[in-house]
Amino acid sequence: MPKNTVDKFYVDAGKRIAKLRLAKNLTRGQVAEKAGISVKFLYEIENGHKGFNAAILYEISEVLGVSCDFICGKDVDIDHQEESLNDVISMFNEEDLPKVMTLLNDIADLF
Repeated sequence: MPKNTVDKFYVDAGKRIAKLRLAKNLTRGQVAEKAGISVKFLYEIENGHKGFNAAILYEISEVLGVSCDFICGKDVDIDHQEESLNDVISMFNEEDLPKVMTLLNDIADLF
């Protein structure tokens, strides 16, 4: 892999990590601690200044609840979609579920 491709990979992966962390309302400190790295190192990863090895990628992906492939740029995280969908559905009361299903069916019809 040419150097510029490697650099782009780390910049893109870092942005994805930061976006996931913020979406989960986690601080850098929380993610870094759970992943076993320093806050400074996570900052450098998120900003594309430092690369990371497979072990660190795995730890970060576990903390953020996504697959390593997803962080590496694969657009679909199939392994965790069902889990995430179940998390969202569980936020609704049982009596609201028919409305949720109707809404999901309406959305599916758009595709």
